[in-house]
Amino acid sequence: MIDRERRTVKRRICAAWLTHHVSILTMNGDSYRLKQSAGRRRAAARTEQNQAKAAAPEAGEITQS
Repeated sequence: MIDRERRTVKRRICAAWLTHHVSILTMNGDSYRLKQSAGRRRAAARTEQNQAKAAAPEAGEITQS
């Protein structure tokens, strides 16, 4: 990180602590929210791909409506 960015982050942390009286915890490990978000994005991409395949069948393919 650039020194200026590091100072900005420290200022924000101090401001949050002074304003909201919070405790700042450093966590190691995977975020369950990040996993859920990635799963939703993958599911949406699969749905989009399936819809695209259904809308434009390959040449010679017979589909039922």
